[in-house]
Amino acid sequence: MLSDRSFKDYDRKCLNPLQKLAYGLREVRKSQIWDNIPITECIGKNESLTFWKSEVERSCTWLSYFDEFQKLSIEDKTHISKCMWIIFTRLERSAMTAELRRANKCGSSDYAFTTYSVINTNTLKWDFNWLTHFPSDQMQNFLGTTPMILCEPLTNCMAEVQPTEEELCYILCDLCFYFLGSKLGGAMQETMERFQGILADNLHQYYVEHDKTSRYSHRLGQILKISQQYKSIMEEKRKIRVLGEIFNAFRAEWSHTDLFIYERFD
Repeated sequence: MLSDRSFKDYDRKCLNPLQKLAYGLREVRKSQIWDNIPITECIGKNESLTFWKSEVERSCTWLSYFDEFQKLSIEDKTHISKCMWIIFTRLERSAMTAELRRANKCGSSDYAFTTYSVINTNTLKWDFNWLTHFPSDQMQNFLGTTPMILCEPLTNCMAEVQPTEEELCYILCDLCFYFLGSKLGGAMQETMERFQGILADNLHQYYVEHDKTSRYSHRLGQILKISQQYKSIMEEKRKIRVLGEIFNAFRAEWSHTDLFIYERFD
C-alpha cells in the first residue's frame, strides 16, 4: 500500500504536491455516504478494530499521492504512516462531520464516525469490556466524555474555518511533520522540515492563484486555528490518559502497539 502507485489516473505533471494530496483526499472520500447515513448505536472491540484498520488504510492511500513520500525508504515511510494516521483520522473525520452538518445531512449531535456511518454523541453506547476491568460508564475518567473522545471542539473549529481540501491537507501534513521531526530529530527532522517547506510554498501559490491581491495572512491565521485546537485537545487527552495509566485502567494487549506510538507525542 505504501508503494503501489498503479491506481493514479491524473496527469502528474499538471499538479504540485499539495494539489496531488488534495486530489488524493477526494479519492479516499469517495466512499462517503451523504444521504440516509446509517447510525452506529454502540462501539465495542469489533467496531474499534474495523475502524482503525480502515483509517490506517485510508491515510496510507492518501499519503501515497505525495511524491516526496514515495521517494523515501520503507522505514521512513512507516514512521510517517504510523504518525499520520491518527492525525488524518481526527482532522479528516472532524472536517467531514462539519461538512455534513452544514449540508443538513446529519444532526448537530451526529459525528461522521466512518465514511458509511454516523454516531450520535448523546446516545452512543461504549463497550469497553475488552479494554479495561473498569465498568464502561467509568471510563470517561480515563478516556474523557464522548465529545472529548470524538474531538468535538475540533469539529466546531472546522465548522468555523471551513478549510478547503488544499488547506486541510496542508494542516494534516504540517502537524505530522512537525511532531515527527521533533520526536525523532536528526535526518528525519531535516526531511520533515524540507517537506514542510515544499507544502508551504504550494500553499502560498494556492493563495496567490485564488486571491490575486495575495493578502492572505488573515486566512492563514484562520486555518492555523485548526492546528492550535488539535494540539490543545491532544494535551487534554494526554493528561486524562496518564491518569488511566496510573490506575492501570487499560488491560488490552496490542499486537501492533507501534501504531499508537506517536499518539501522545511525549
